Amino acid sequence: MFAACSGSEELVTQENTDPIDEENVTREDLMGDVPIEFASVEGTATVELTRGSANVNGAFSSRQMGIYCIGAKKINTTDAEDLKMAGSSTALGKILNVWLDNVSAHVQATDYDGGGIIKWDNPNEKHYYPNKNWYAYQFAAYHPWSKYTYMTENAVAVYIPINGNLDVFTAISEAPRTSVDDDTDAKAYSHQYYKAIGINNITVDHKPFYNFKYITSRLKFKVKLNGDCERELHVDSICFSDFPNIVKIGLAKHDNGNLINRWYKYDFVTNYSDFMPPSLKADLPHKTITVEGKQVDACVVNGHFWLREADDSSIGAKDADGHYKYVLNSSDYIEVGDYIMMPPVYKIHSKSTIKLEVYLADNYGNKYTTVEPIKLEAPEIDPNDPDDKGGWKAGKSYTVKVSLGGSIFFMDQTRGQMTGQLDGYTEDGEIEVHD
Repeated sequence: MFAACSGSEELVTQENTDPIDEENVTREDLMGDVPIEFASVEGTATVELTRGSANVNGAFSSRQMGIYCIGAKKINTTDAEDLKMAGSSTALGKILNVWLDNVSAHVQATDYDGGGIIKWDNPNEKHYYPNKNWYAYQFAAYHPWSKYTYMTENAVAVYIPINGNLDVFTAISEAPRTSVDDDTDAKAYSHQYYKAIGINNITVDHKPFYNFKYITSRLKFKVKLNGDCERELHVDSICFSDFPNIVKIGLAKHDNGNLINRWYKYDFVTNYSDFMPPSLKADLPHKTITVEGKQVDACVVNGHFWLREADDSSIGAKDADGHYKYVLNSSDYIEVGDYIMMPPVYKIHSKSTIKLEVYLADNYGNKYTTVEPIKLEAPEIDPNDPDDKGGWKAGKSYTVKVSLGGSIFFMDQTRGQMTGQLDGYTEDGEIEVHD
């Protein structure tokens, strides 16, 4: 549980009634004196989280999250402009519609309960509710923070570079946990809401809290040899090849006075010609390709997802005693590394079949891999579940079993050849699929 930021006892809830120059107004001009504070964060993942863990020792403490404060409904129906995340015709409307625009924050651990509090990454930034009585606000948050975002009038999406070692979360702040009265509740969250409650009456239950949706699927790997080998072999590396490394998440959308979390509206950037923010396209690696006989400069949107240890070190490195960590045998599956994490992929998606590459090495430094990647097909649609779309599911963990062997030519010091097969995988320990 993440506790609230402190400081409410210092509030002086006074509304600025001075005239405003609506064309030249700045955010500072509109700043009130009620600080934006959060009550808590809770996780709804169906599995224990990994690097992106609700435990503050996980990604919430080591990586940034992005936070939006967006006008969700009108308080002042007479003066307030229409709700528009983008495209407002006045400076005042642009500022008030999106009060916080992708501000980065982190979780600072507390000493007393194993939890933490949300802190802004830049301690010099001021984040208070605006004192202008136009909108009641809701908050959208996601992890990990990305600078690549895109807004329309009614929605905001974020493009997140992924590499197999990042969990993805997203959430919309929920209604206060305690009710005051209908008129006051309708102003949550805003300067006017807290003014109506009264400074001495504000509790943690009046502050916005998050219930994060855990989006990522994760895959664990177990490996063995399918026959005895004349040399000792250990796992050097495991990866997905040719997998999309940009995911687009629909973060928030206007919906009749509320923001709704559109985590399920995700997709991958699978082609260089797909729409993406210009800054992202510029930052990606580029290569020259041939399209209809012409040379075209294209950004690279697919890559490798490498299995790493939980501390982000290589699985092929030696341990503290100088021994390789994952030495294989033909009798037992060896659990290797941490997890490869990826956004969920429906069965019908072109990238639902994963190309799995496993690299072994001997004690002489020679590397061996399969001639072709091992194909790991996504789970089938459950015929008994009308809502099931098949594929790798959000918040689910899978254990993949692979056996390797065949013709390994030790005379060739540069390349070995071996065969690999998928022996099966389990979802939540229940479903097993055989090659």
